[in-house]
Amino acid sequence: MKQKRLYSFFNIHNLLEESKKNLFLTSIVLGIMLWFFFLLTTPVKIIRPLSNQVLIFITLNYLVFVSGYFFYKKRKKKSLFKRALKKENINIFLYFIIIIVIMSFFFRFFDLFHLRELSFYNSIGQNKINAAKEENFSLLIGLFSVFRFLYFVPYIFYKLSEKNNKKLLLICLLLFLIPVTEGFLRGSRRLILEPVLILGISIIVQNKRFKIDIKRVLLLISIAVFLIFGSQYILKERISEKSVKYYKRVIKAPYNDLLPLNDKTKNYLSSDTDNRIKDGLLFYCHVGQYITHGVFEFDHVIRQKPTHTAKYGLYNLYIIVKMFNKLGVSNIPLNTLKNPTKRETYITFFGGLYVDFKWLSLGIMFLFGVIQKAVFSEEISNPYLKPVVVMFILCNIMLLVFNFLRAQIFITLLVYLLAMIFFKVYLLARKMVKN
Repeated sequence: MKQKRLYSFFNIHNLLEESKKNLFLTSIVLGIMLWFFFLLTTPVKIIRPLSNQVLIFITLNYLVFVSGYFFYKKRKKKSLFKRALKKENINIFLYFIIIIVIMSFFFRFFDLFHLRELSFYNSIGQNKINAAKEENFSLLIGLFSVFRFLYFVPYIFYKLSEKNNKKLLLICLLLFLIPVTEGFLRGSRRLILEPVLILGISIIVQNKRFKIDIKRVLLLISIAVFLIFGSQYILKERISEKSVKYYKRVIKAPYNDLLPLNDKTKNYLSSDTDNRIKDGLLFYCHVGQYITHGVFEFDHVIRQKPTHTAKYGLYNLYIIVKMFNKLGVSNIPLNTLKNPTKRETYITFFGGLYVDFKWLSLGIMFLFGVIQKAVFSEEISNPYLKPVVVMFILCNIMLLVFNFLRAQIFITLLVYLLAMIFFKVYLLARKMVKN
């Protein structure tokens, strides 16, 4: 009987581990399919086919990434991380993380509205100018507000706690709307799209058997409508501040240099007709170009700057370098850590790897695969790694679209580690007081 139970336990464990492996591969395949779907369905004209160097670079990096994942074999030792944070502390951690995230957002909005003078009454352009002014920046407030990146963590731990508290659930969900608010203030589509993607990934990670019912379908439709109108609002706001007609401005955006719309579509969008079909087509074209153009921008980098000096991590650690510059620890010119071609466009995750390490990136991606396998495997028995899994899945899906490592993921992981260190200190202090 005992042997049967033991077999049953290991069988369940293996099934869970298999599901995590599938989740990793699914995120990779989904990202590739997403890119190809929009490339094939968006009415664009490929002016210059991708070079063999770019195709080989991306393909090899994908292969070594997956190879690194399957190369890693889980050890039977207990992790230090697991010993430091026991499962019974999940409820305490839930309230702890909610408090520090809310406090962090308080500092963030004090910074935006009071110090930087952003306002919903200002145009997006004016808000961007105010936000960029160095004299409006407070380093201390900026450091206090870094925990805002963990806005998605409370929801994950609410589900882990198995509580049935609707008010607490509402608080956890409302935290996803706070970065969206900043997105509308600053005209950032990423800040609107990202929370929705992270929420969706969090739900999938938490629910191995995600059932489809009418409520969930309506929720997904509502979210899709919100994303469409939110993105269109920001697009129109950005363009209405220019002295160029809305439609013509979009078809002359920077990424049209390398991946323009075909002539038939451009002529239709430039015509005097104004209707919902035209609005819908414009939005779809904009989304399609937004998702697909990064690979062509990366190709442009290799063609234009084939002998650029590798940055060895500084490009992807841009946010960290910027913070160290503010602290006076470093003095690295930030303009040297941008797109080598000086274009204000995305060059994908792989483009960032190439800028930093060139072909040495193959070793980095193999190691990244090993790290992901270690985290995915450990997360089965260690719930505190679920937020890390969510961030990795987001990164995997967007590899061909956007470099989330440079934008946010690296600093989010650092802040999450810092939050857990603070939580460990809190538990030790609490234990000492009790004794």
